Amino acid sequence: MDAGSELVAATNNKHKIRELARLFPDRRLLAPADLGVSFDYEEEGTSYLDNALGKARKLYGLIRRPVLADDSGLEVAALGGEPGIFSSRYGSIVGQARLTDRERCTLLLARTEQLEDRRCFFVCCMVALFDEKRFVAAQETFPGVLAREPRGTGGFGYDP
Repeated sequence: MDAGSELVAATNNKHKIRELARLFPDRRLLAPADLGVSFDYEEEGTSYLDNALGKARKLYGLIRRPVLADDSGLEVAALGGEPGIFSSRYGSIVGQARLTDRERCTLLLARTEQLEDRRCFFVCCMVALFDEKRFVAAQETFPGVLAREPRGTGGFGYDP
């Protein structure tokens, strides 16, 4: 496959690479490590767009080729939108190891145990960055209802 049929995703998450690959069946989706690049981005933005664009710009600066990046999160209406842009860091203490997916889910379910209003939204912002000044961004929300306990075996993060 030539570089024109490849996409580089600004993530080290193998689950996310597999998920994104389904959206681009005619492309080979690469992680930074596939190019021998060490990539890490501290999400410090105030919005999903800030974080997705920040990831894309940082990786683009390292590889100088088009990049696909995203930021996503779960927002629970009765919690004022928490965990939101902090979804992957929810409940974690700065300077300590982040909570696992299971630990974050357990914490969220404990915080919402008594709530009757279980409306929630999954938010995803995706950025395709083609060069330093050219990008396309899309953000969408997908409404749902927060389950009272984990179930299912698919997905990762808050999916169960």
